[in-house]
Amino acid sequence: MRGALARRDLEPGEPYLTVPRRLVICPPTCRAHATLGPVFRAHARELGGDAGLALFVMHERAAGGASFWAPYLRTLPAPDN
Repeated sequence: MRGALARRDLEPGEPYLTVPRRLVICPPTCRAHATLGPVFRAHARELGGDAGLALFVMHERAAGGASFWAPYLRTLPAPDN
């Protein structure tokens, strides 16, 4: 089962979940990466948006279990699906 349950009424616009930026695959995460960061910074225009995120995920998948992101990546569908 997926979903969320609030223990009290939430105000409109009130956050009900926060995720630390270091746990989100996003352009700032890509630019901060030890190996790929220089590539992302040098080619920001070409690697903005989906292309950069795809490159990041491919790189991290190739790292296998050594990747910080391995537990998350294992939950994603296989590339051939």
